[in-house]
Amino acid sequence: MTKPLKNIKKDVMEDDSGEDSMEVQTPVIMPEPPEVSNDPTAETLIASLKVTLADVFAMYVKSSYFHWNIEGPDFVQYHGLLGNIYEDIQGSIDPIAENIRKLGGYAPGSFSRYQELTVIPEASKAIPPAMDMLREIYNDLGTLIASNERSYELAEMNHEHGISNFLGERDGILKKHRWFLRATLADR
Repeated sequence: MTKPLKNIKKDVMEDDSGEDSMEVQTPVIMPEPPEVSNDPTAETLIASLKVTLADVFAMYVKSSYFHWNIEGPDFVQYHGLLGNIYEDIQGSIDPIAENIRKLGGYAPGSFSRYQELTVIPEASKAIPPAMDMLREIYNDLGTLIASNERSYELAEMNHEHGISNFLGERDGILKKHRWFLRATLADR
């Protein structure tokens, strides 16, 4: 079960190394879009990147699942569209984790930890119809874009321009995926 970002507090700031090597002084409340935390510390940026990583991982799993299982008269086009999305998202996982490490944090790496951090709902066990799959990915991309933008703003506040440049580029790519889905879903 996922929880809204605004309810993620100290658990986002946890050290994901499995050791208690990184103390956190104050809990952080992740804001809802479009607000950005006024706390421009590296710890807040690390916490935000952990949420972004969890959201990206959730999107990767769900878009792969839908890619493998989509059916219907436009199968080839939908299969290809979802394949492009999941392959792109997969390619962003490692850079996000490495940016967390670059800042001195530890990247989360377990399904349970990702489920704690993400606000993207898990796909149902029942295979939904093709249009429902595409709508769900469209909506989840909106959530991922908001998560990415929060991390971008915090990177800018921390003068971590390499990270903000990476996230800014990701923003354009994610919005393009969302546009393709919106155009595909038009009048359906």
